[in-house]
Amino acid sequence: MQVFKCAMKLVARRPVYFLVYGVWLSLMAVFMASSLMSPASTDEYEKYQVDYAVIDRDSSQVSEGVCEFLTTQGDRIAIEDSDFAIQDAVAKDTCSYLLIIPDGYGEAFMEAAKNAEPLPEMECIYSYYSAEGALVDAALAEYLSSLSAYAAAMPDKPVNELIELAMQASRVYADVQIIPSETDATETDKFMFYLQFDMYVYFAGIIVCVGMMLVTLNRAEVRRRNLASPISYIRYSAQTMLACLVVMMIFWALTYILGAVCFPQSFAAVPLLGKVMMAIVPFVFALIPLSVAFLMGQLHVGETLMNAVGNILGLVLSFLGGSWVPMDIMTPEVNMIAHFLPGYWYTDALSRACQLGSSDYATLAAIGCDIGIMLLFAAAVFGIALVVGRMRTQTSEAGGNAAAEVVAI
Repeated sequence: MQVFKCAMKLVARRPVYFLVYGVWLSLMAVFMASSLMSPASTDEYEKYQVDYAVIDRDSSQVSEGVCEFLTTQGDRIAIEDSDFAIQDAVAKDTCSYLLIIPDGYGEAFMEAAKNAEPLPEMECIYSYYSAEGALVDAALAEYLSSLSAYAAAMPDKPVNELIELAMQASRVYADVQIIPSETDATETDKFMFYLQFDMYVYFAGIIVCVGMMLVTLNRAEVRRRNLASPISYIRYSAQTMLACLVVMMIFWALTYILGAVCFPQSFAAVPLLGKVMMAIVPFVFALIPLSVAFLMGQLHVGETLMNAVGNILGLVLSFLGGSWVPMDIMTPEVNMIAHFLPGYWYTDALSRACQLGSSDYATLAAIGCDIGIMLLFAAAVFGIALVVGRMRTQTSEAGGNAAAEVVAI
């Protein structure tokens, strides 16, 4: 097993690849899968409360009505009426909405409302962190529009009564009923989402780690020395492939065990047969990047290109496979393209396996079909790699008897 030990040592010499593509990306998949879960919905609708501030330089009945209306939008924050205090509040994001009512606003507002003229403006500042301030400003504009309409319709009515009518109108809300979405993620989906994100981990990690090992072993001087050794070519190839398979299984076992540890409740909620299939599906899928790594090794590409191929393929297949964006919201053209890529069949198999029951033979057959398609992808890429490797052994740079015969001719 000298070749196997040598191959594993080559992988161990580059621990940074395993730490980045194996450990770090797997942990990132844990965080992303956790963030995808929608929070549990409450039984009652609660209006969102916003922190706001008002600087009233008018002190009129209209400005007081504005302040009274804003109390329905959230909690008021006290801010001093000075340029420094206002700038400091904006810079520190003390409140989401800051309103400055200028002097004489109330009188100008009532006069403009009764004469059907444009209403005077107030100075408002939104928070740059969110759109909460814009929402409050839209609600305030609706209140002022109601107050203006009442003032135009009843010009002889006292201002305080007009404000009360506008406040009553602002308190009218539509009935809100929370209906659970049929697409809300369940507890079992948490583990499935994690394994879907690991599609990128498999492609980036396995291609780079296995590919760099094979590139080293396929160097002309190393290959000549190995072919001159007493070990047969069949044993040499078998031990090399065993090392590749072990590296692949390390990535597969790491991701699966990490998911089971980080999502224990989700893992426990998956039926027993589902757990088995959710272990088999990633194992079969990992054979595809293993075949790509074998092809990259036969092509003798450099380290930079190896990293580029692993990352680009991982990103493209993860996106088009529905790992990051649900296939339901993609266009029909993208869905059609996704059917020609292995990522689609991987996510489809996982989504079926997470709910698989012991007597659900139809779903089990569908998963078997997905697994068969992924095996065909792996076999196709592996076949191409064998052809490339065979052609390369006949070159003068490869070494060996086949190359020597070509040179002799």
